[in-house]
Formats: sequence, structure tokens, C-alpha cells
Amino acid sequence: MTSAYQQTVAEYGVPFIVSGASSPIITHRTDVNTSTTFHHCPTTDSYGQYTTLFINQVMRPAINKKFGFPESRPLRLALIYQDSPYGKGVQTAVNNTITAGNLPIQLVSQQSFKMGESDFRTALTAVKAAKPDAVYAAAFPNEMSQLVTQARRDVGLNTIFLAVETNDAPEYYKGIGQFGEYSIIESRFSPYTVPVGTLADAQQGFKDEYYAKYKSYPDMMGASTHDSVHVAAQAVTNAGTLDKAAVVQALGSLKMPQLLEAMKDGTISFSPDYREANFDLWMEQLYWDQSAGETRPKIVWPDSLKVTDFVLPDWYKPGSS
Repeated sequence: MTSAYQQTVAEYGVPFIVSGASSPIITHRTDVNTSTTFHHCPTTDSYGQYTTLFINQVMRPAINKKFGFPESRPLRLALIYQDSPYGKGVQTAVNNTITAGNLPIQLVSQQSFKMGESDFRTALTAVKAAKPDAVYAAAFPNEMSQLVTQARRDVGLNTIFLAVETNDAPEYYKGIGQFGEYSIIESRFSPYTVPVGTLADAQQGFKDEYYAKYKSYPDMMGASTHDSVHVAAQAVTNAGTLDKAAVVQALGSLKMPQLLEAMKDGTISFSPDYREANFDLWMEQLYWDQSAGETRPKIVWPDSLKVTDFVLPDWYKPGSS
């Protein structure tokens, strides 16, 4: 949808701040002029890379240690991804990260599915036969909750599932239930946890105000939209005019303090090449909360933000040795 708008954006030179579409195609495409498009959300390149590094640095050593495998043993990873620019972007990022870093991760299965799919058992059966140590899925909340439920309940795939930040939303926690316990979500803003640091008060205040008005907690899209509106306002202020070309120039040179979402160096700015913002991300593990009747996240990586260690549950089964 965002890509479809860009033809009109290019034709009229409109300053375009993208806060929700994560495919890097948005600013990397060459078939239209993207010089007025600014990407204010992590791309599949960044969170695919981040999750892959977490798998290698945290999960792989934990699995090898618990089951007495050699420290050098590669982690067996399966991918299940939505057949869309978003899903394919995650797949590409994982493959590129492994290759670029020569990481000891072996991709044992790569399965795609159509957007909106509801029955994943065929793909999951193929994944189970490949004996993975973990499964990284690029899916939306309505897909991911069914995917994990079917894996654990119907296919008997007792492994750790990793999800993208899109799933750190109230509807996902409701949909996945107890089958989501001990799974992992990469995140930049969560409805149910706040990272320690300079943004803690701002995030908690935003959540409290949001809940008071809507009786639910915001997900990362709420935070991203909030920040993007302020980015637009600051660019107009810096430009001193509503002239489109001047606002585009102001966005290109923008440097403003982070607001709700954690940014590299604490600053909102856009890269000179593809006009992409650079976010700080983290990894959460989900734990069952009896009082809520749902899982709740706890940050497990990086060390500067984590509140607990990554855990392999008793029911977890690794792939082949």
C-alpha cells in the first residue's frame, strides 16, 4: 500500500514520512523518485539482522551448553515467512547476516505462506522434519498466533519461536495464549514492558494516557505514529514554511532528541543515502502471567536492558546433534 502511494508522492514532491511499512524497498526502489520519502521505522534489514545476531550470541550457546553439544555446533534454524515484501525482506536479512558474518547458523528449512493464511500445519510439518533448534517466523499477529498454536498443539513442534516486532501488540498476547510461553519477540516498543533508561518515564506516561482514553495499551504503531507526527512538526518548524521542498530539506538535515522510541545515539535523524532512521532494538521472552491470563514480556537482550536471562523450558527439544 505504501509503495502504491509513492507514485503520487513523487509526482507532487510531497514530504512523506513512513512509520509503518518495514520493507526497505520503500526508499531503495529505483522505478520512482523516492527523494522525498523518509523511513521512520526499522526495516526488515535491521530487525532481521538483530534477531539473527541474538540467535547466534544468546540462543546457540544456551542450547549447546544445556544439551552438552560442542561449543562450535551450528544452530539449526528454520524460517517461515509471509510471501510478501515484508516476509521476503526478513528472509533476505537472515540469509545475508549469516553469510556476511560467517555465522555458525545452518538454515535447515525455509517455508513461505500466503498473507492471511490460517492453516500452517503443512509448512510446520516440513519444518519439524528438518529438526530445527529454533524457528524464526515473519508473520503478522493474526498469523503468528495461529502458527505457534498449531506448531505446539497439533504438530508437536516443541521449539523456540521468534517473532518480529509487529507481534508485540495486545491482540497477539490474547491470541497466542499459553502456547506463546518462552517464545521470543524482537521489539522497539511494547504494550507490557518498559526498558530501563532515559525513555522509561516517557513511554510509561504515554501508555498511561493512552489506556485512560482507550482502555487498552498502545503497540509500537501507536508510538511510531506519535513520534512521526512530532518529526513532521519539527521539520516544518525548522523549515519556517510549509513549502514542500523546504520541508524535505529540513527532514534531510533533521537532528532532534528521541521521543518514545529508542534511537541510536538518542537522536532522530535520517541517513543521507536512503533516508532511514536508526533504532535501538531489544529481544523479549514471554512468560505466563496467571493474573493476566496471558503471557507478558521480559527483556532478555541486550545486556544493558535485560531484566532476566533467556530460558530454555523443560519441554524444549533441540534439533539433531
